[in-house]
Amino acid sequence: MRNAKSTVEPLYYTLKGAADDVSGNQADLRGGDLPESGGVPPSVLLAGGWAILLSSLTGLFLALRQAGANGN
Repeated sequence: MRNAKSTVEPLYYTLKGAADDVSGNQADLRGGDLPESGGVPPSVLLAGGWAILLSSLTGLFLALRQAGANGN
């Protein structure tokens, strides 16, 4: 914040090794796609979320079924 106002500044980055190939200039990456971060692909996260949801629903169903069988 500057003078009680929010400010947004552009983010620039340099890839190690990529700048060595450029003759004395910083590698120009503005406007292009960002490199892969090495994180988990979204499809894996989605599949994991579905697995957690289904196992939770199965556990809830079994708990309700057992409670009904015990007459509670």
